[in-house]
Amino acid sequence: MADMKPFSAHDWDGFAGASDDEGRPALIGDITMEGFGSATVVADLYCVQVLVADDGEQLPAIWSLEGAYPVNVLIAKSLPVSLGKEELEAMGFNRIA
Repeated sequence: MADMKPFSAHDWDGFAGASDDEGRPALIGDITMEGFGSATVVADLYCVQVLVADDGEQLPAIWSLEGAYPVNVLIAKSLPVSLGKEELEAMGFNRIA
């Protein structure tokens, strides 16, 4: 499972578009995308995103799944440490970039 932690000050520099609220912090963690290496997982008030530096098609690739904060956190924390694009699609993630 992905090890998620609250954003640090440094994380906000790279992911300034993430949203948080009192008691509902934006979370960040790392997983491995099969065939593509490491990926960053972000869960915030509105969605879960998986950001891949290079998926062979576009740099970067961003997969997103919209939802409510408690569900987003649950999904992010339950992502396997290693998964592929097919699994993201099966879970309902859409490629947005």
